[in-house]
Amino acid sequence: MRFTREWKSKVRQLQIPIFDRRTKGAWILRFDDILADALDAGSLRMEEYVLPESFVEQLKKTDLNGVPLEVASDVICYYLANQWEDTEWIVLPVASFDCWYGNTNFSRKWLNRLPNTIIERAPQRYGICRIRLSREVQAQLKA
Repeated sequence: MRFTREWKSKVRQLQIPIFDRRTKGAWILRFDDILADALDAGSLRMEEYVLPESFVEQLKKTDLNGVPLEVASDVICYYLANQWEDTEWIVLPVASFDCWYGNTNFSRKWLNRLPNTIIERAPQRYGICRIRLSREVQAQLKA
């Protein structure tokens, strides 16, 4: 029952113009915002990025500091699939990775342990985690 009430409230907010007196907050979610984000993100993709077998073998030999090989591979694949041409940095959706693994191990344990020889992290600001592949990994993938 609570879910239904909350969902109806959210749908109502999606239909109210931003400057309406009935607007309940400064940061509500509006339908226009959802469409703008979707247009900015581009078309939906269903692609699976597979790392070269030679790179996976090198990754197995690397000290991952307790991070499962699957997690390191997933982060690298996500980076390669979502890198833009004009920047080396991407935003890593940490909460989405937590949901994918079904727990908070990614954000609480594994992300901090991923060695700098795999990914480089920018200082976290406002809860945003930006990463890029290390130069070593980029060179190995190009070879």
